[in-house]
Amino acid sequence: DQNLRYGGHGTHVASTIAGNGALKGVAPDAKLIIFKTLGGFKGGGSTVGRIKAIGCATGVLSNVGDIVIKHAGTANAPTMAEINKCSALGKADVMSLSLALRGTGPSPAYDPTKCDSSATTFSEGELLSCPIDRAVKNGVVAVVAAGNFGPNQGTIGNPGTSVKAITVGNSCDRDFNFQGGASCAVDGLAPSSSRGPTTEGRMKPDVAAPGTFITAAWPSGVDRVKCQRAVTSDPFKDDVKYCTISGTSMATPHVSGVVALMLQKNNGLTPEQIKDILMRTAKNVGGAAFGTAGYETDPVNFNDGAGRVNARAAVDAVQ
Repeated sequence: DQNLRYGGHGTHVASTIAGNGALKGVAPDAKLIIFKTLGGFKGGGSTVGRIKAIGCATGVLSNVGDIVIKHAGTANAPTMAEINKCSALGKADVMSLSLALRGTGPSPAYDPTKCDSSATTFSEGELLSCPIDRAVKNGVVAVVAAGNFGPNQGTIGNPGTSVKAITVGNSCDRDFNFQGGASCAVDGLAPSSSRGPTTEGRMKPDVAAPGTFITAAWPSGVDRVKCQRAVTSDPFKDDVKYCTISGTSMATPHVSGVVALMLQKNNGLTPEQIKDILMRTAKNVGGAAFGTAGYETDPVNFNDGAGRVNARAAVDAVQ
């Protein structure tokens, strides 16, 4: 079954955030609202489904209705049943998106000024980045994968290009050597992790987090063909209930879990405050420090932004 062969991604991500079994997630007491917009052979899905899921996470699906209609016509507009269901779910505190879309060229073009205007059309890069911007404006923290299109610069995926998102690169928490000769040192960026800047020259990603050889839950019955050989010391390396995989998809839920812990300490924090704390407390691993005059233009920062997220420092910084 091709669907079973390519499943497991969502379970792995959810486990990294809130797993509460033998292997704990970053925020094991977090409550999850799951939106399935990818599935089937190699995770296929529709842009309309993704837009609606982002809108639904705010509790107000109509927030993205105009984008859906301008992209796919009134026949695909949110139905009253969908709007009511999203309203019943309520607004999420944190949105974690382990997905990144990009064509064969540079990062998708995106004009944030169109997101709150009466734009008549939206580019491919705006179809997901604009809903993210609107979600953050409505108080939802959006944590988004940078993509796995590296190692060249200018490869950030959509919606990681969103100016309001916390865009996450894939760092290594130990030394790794990959097939083909590539390597990754402690706190370094994995070769596949997408780099900035965006097409418009904006700094991305914002931070990096561990995303290489990450072990988390794996659903029963799903082919383990994607599971990588775990490090020898991993006590779960031979357990079929877990799988070890890599990518910015694995880095992103680590940051989402940290955000949940920050909100547990102070649920009055705004998305902008959370992003600032994460970047201000991150471990700088080269390049101009976040907040300094040269940060936005230092090409070294196009690798991992402000640096590797420091979970303890971020939570401790919350007042």
